[in-house]
Amino acid sequence: GEAGLKTGLLAKWNERVPQLEVKTGDRIVAVNDQTTAEDMAKEIHAPRIFLQVMRFPERFIVALSKENGVKLGFRFERPQGNYAEEVRITEVMDSGAMMTYNMTQVNLNRYAFVVLPDMRIDRVNAVWGDAELIASELKSATT
Repeated sequence: GEAGLKTGLLAKWNERVPQLEVKTGDRIVAVNDQTTAEDMAKEIHAPRIFLQVMRFPERFIVALSKENGVKLGFRFERPQGNYAEEVRITEVMDSGAMMTYNMTQVNLNRYAFVVLPDMRIDRVNAVWGDAELIASELKSATT
């Protein structure tokens, strides 16, 4: 949890090497070269631990096109009741512009840029700041 960043070995690391600070939201992708959750958990008890940490971007741009009848290929929802500034992706379909985009990112080893359910859309073309308008633009725009 986040408490580990304030006390313990990670806190000492962050004090000593602030330019390589481990932050909340960073992902541990390997412990002593072990990459499965089960094997990483075993390695935590080793006398010496080498962590490989990955930080995903907070925001990134995705270019999609609905030209030639291609569907976006994802489902989304607007938060109900409250005013919202973004929509939430609920499902990425097996086909469509989003899957094509995701497969391109995977082929380029750019896993941090793969779009997954629960991610948020905060801008579509020139529309931002209002979930209703974003949803409308997603439905009507061709690019």
